[in-house]
Amino acid sequence: IALGDGGMADDQGPGHAEGGNGQDLTEGNVLGKILRIDPRGSNSANGQYGVPGNNPFVGSEGTDEIFARSNPTTWPAMSWPGTSTPHRRGSTVESSSILA
Repeated sequence: IALGDGGMADDQGPGHAEGGNGQDLTEGNVLGKILRIDPRGSNSANGQYGVPGNNPFVGSEGTDEIFARSNPTTWPAMSWPGTSTPHRRGSTVESSSILA
């Protein structure tokens, strides 16, 4: 599940943690992250889905569902349906670094 950083440019301003949501590992802040869940599981806090035990942040700082962080813009990771053409903003293609 890919989530953007919460809006505003440069992962700064209202609604953003100090240093940016993509870097923030405060429990519950999943903005700017890629999450991995198991829809057939039930070991999440609310029991509605599972959290794979080998997710990088299970049992450490950060929300267990986080698979990768530092991902402020998730849309470049997607392509237009039926093609391998990446989504573009204007005339540029953005890229994101993913840190696990």
